[in-house]
Amino acid sequence: MSKAQILLELPRLKPDELQEVMDRIVALEDAQLLNGDEAMPEEKAMRDRELEEYQQDPRAASSWEEAQARVRQSPKR
Repeated sequence: MSKAQILLELPRLKPDELQEVMDRIVALEDAQLLNGDEAMPEEKAMRDRELEEYQQDPRAASSWEEAQARVRQSPKR
């Protein structure tokens, strides 16, 4: 299946199917970073900015579990 075909099919997915696709994309990105692949410049800048904000006020951060729960509770688009 080509990228164009995949992009055409995305709007046809049910919300749970779309969530599965997004989860898979995140997992692939995580695996690439764990394997030593470089993040895109925009991702690196965002990560550096967020790390700096955390270092300034660690209490403002959330655990992964808290963040994940908020995302799952947010209304579906």
